[in-house]
Amino acid sequence: MRTRAIGSFGGARLVAEEQFLLAKALRSWGVVNIDSEAAFGRRAFAAGVAATLGIAEPDGLWSDIANTDCLLTLGADVATSQPLSLRWIERARDAGALWIVVDPLRSASAEMADIHVPIRPGTDIAFLGGWPSTLWTIPCGSPSTC
Repeated sequence: MRTRAIGSFGGARLVAEEQFLLAKALRSWGVVNIDSEAAFGRRAFAAGVAATLGIAEPDGLWSDIANTDCLLTLGADVATSQPLSLRWIERARDAGALWIVVDPLRSASAEMADIHVPIRPGTDIAFLGGWPSTLWTIPCGSPSTC
């Protein structure tokens, strides 16, 4: 039996395996209206990139992260929400990259990072406004020089 009377809009905080199991359980109950915040956000992102850059995908790959010297993660817990992508961050760190996590929460990513910047909720725009001036004035090559 299929029903349109029930719908599910899952959260982006679920990892892929949890999303899969949730969708599988809902389908077994006959639910046909299933979506997730992650998929919805991805569609909005792709539309924005296409309108801005004229392409439907960003020009970077997760594997490009392995070649960076400094990685800034803002408001995302990559270690929990994207565990498969974390391997590229680990490769970059093995090569000497600096990982800076900006998040009000002490997340798994914040625990793993070289630097955790625990900003207050709602101050991310102010942080991003001051970040470029900091990059130009302080040579940031290791946690001790930042």
